[in-house]
Amino acid sequence: MNDILHWRLPLAASVVCTLLFFSACEKREEIGLNLQDEDDLLDIRTIELPIQMQTTRSDSVITSGLTVGLLGDMTDPTYGRSRSSIYTSVRLSALSPDLGTDPVIDSLVLVLEFDEDRTPYGTSELTEYSVFRLEEAMSNDTTYYSNSTVPFEVQNLLHASESAFVPDPEEEVSIGDDTLSPQIRLRLDDLLGQELLDESLQEPSAFDGLEDFAEFFNGFLIQAENLGAQGAIHFFDLIDSDSRLELYYTNSEGSDLFTFSINSVSPRFLHFEHDYSGTPIEAILADPTSGEMENHVQAMAGLSVQVDLDDIRTLGDTGTQVINRVELILPADPSVNMDDTPDADRLFALYQNEDSVLISVPDLFEGDAHSGGFNVDSEYRINLTRFCQRVINDEISTSRVVVIPNASATSANFVKMAGPLSAEAARLEVTFTDY
Repeated sequence: MNDILHWRLPLAASVVCTLLFFSACEKREEIGLNLQDEDDLLDIRTIELPIQMQTTRSDSVITSGLTVGLLGDMTDPTYGRSRSSIYTSVRLSALSPDLGTDPVIDSLVLVLEFDEDRTPYGTSELTEYSVFRLEEAMSNDTTYYSNSTVPFEVQNLLHASESAFVPDPEEEVSIGDDTLSPQIRLRLDDLLGQELLDESLQEPSAFDGLEDFAEFFNGFLIQAENLGAQGAIHFFDLIDSDSRLELYYTNSEGSDLFTFSINSVSPRFLHFEHDYSGTPIEAILADPTSGEMENHVQAMAGLSVQVDLDDIRTLGDTGTQVINRVELILPADPSVNMDDTPDADRLFALYQNEDSVLISVPDLFEGDAHSGGFNVDSEYRINLTRFCQRVINDEISTSRVVVIPNASATSANFVKMAGPLSAEAARLEVTFTDY
């Protein structure tokens, strides 16, 4: 779904078309009155063409290598249960470290720094965390998707006394005399910490090279389970210097700390799950006609909306009309989204190319001012002019677009939208010049 081809086709010369007009929907503005002969007057008209819509499950999205990590578990009465987990490796902060004589574990802590630019989607409640050791290594040469998995050991590595708490992205953390930015700190089993210390003393040691350590320790699966009523998806800065594994130990000379980093070259990805059982969404997905009245999009590879624009194919060539603009207008229902679950700030349109890959419509590459799709007063207006021109010219074989929220891999937003037969009426507006 995230495969977007960054190419630009030259704008076709003025597309000359005949429109099957719907007179009840037509607007007309005359230009040049009293300035030229009546036979040469230009008319700018706007009509609405019928569309068909249907809510569907989204395809998976690429989530490997992201700097933002989504971790959490939330339940919504309409959208059911959504969960995000993190698969990540850790890397040595130094090669062949000298950890002293007979080092003994004090504690091993996995730290995730909150992303200061993002607020939780949902309500922060009591959450139980789990951390598992991966059985296989991940690779930067592999593309991981939101439905990808890696085998892991069944033993939860979290220290039993510290597995459940309320995550707070606003609260600073005190460690000794240091005050740290908001973060979650997951204390792991001391046995793993001692295993790492013992390995550092081996000859040869997995601590002698980055690849040696990656083969020795494959990484973690981090999961969250909400223990409250709603829960939330939280956002973490995975490559912040404070997102890391901290190994506290004592040797013959005293106490010390060695860290393992999560950095830009650490293989990692996010795994998303959605359960719509018993929700209105389950019924909507099962009813092909439901899109006539309402539709839904959801990030985290949740839901998308298929929009069929078949009537644009009825446009013909008479030499007297030129298309100026085509907009897909999608009114949103603001009553569904609260302060802690806001609407997406923008929607995008994709289409399926000849290789059956979903890519962005060509209008997106003309810049934000042209492409639109932003949430303005609970309405999204997506510019499809370039796309429709190329469909009419048989340069694009499909007249169906798929609407998704922006940042589907790094946000959790959902949006309820009107259907074409609802009171607010989703619609396709075509503006053209008649000369």
